[in-house]
Amino acid sequence: LRVERESPAALRIELARGMSIGGRVVADDGELPPHCYVSVDPQDGAPTSTDVECSNDGSFVAPGLARGVYRLSVYPYASEAERAAGRIFDPVTADAIAAGRLDVVVTLARRR
Repeated sequence: LRVERESPAALRIELARGMSIGGRVVADDGELPPHCYVSVDPQDGAPTSTDVECSNDGSFVAPGLARGVYRLSVYPYASEAERAAGRIFDPVTADAIAAGRLDVVVTLARRR
């Protein structure tokens, strides 16, 4: 941006405020989910917007997103104790999640 001294004019700059997607990852066995990361990707195929780590209770928030529709990919990482107990979960995706939603629930299915 270049402003000339000789040409005074009003200048208005608007910055888009980032939107968020948030919610919770739950396990289908009713227990707390294993440690998880959530990858948030635009549905239009643009590069990954962000990756976030879930809290111990499975909650997550991905801030700073542009308006649009996103795919969430949840990657669970079971501890050694969880693996020994057979609590292993496959990655799961959720499509068509609009930026601005904070009530997303993604359920992990236990590997059988």
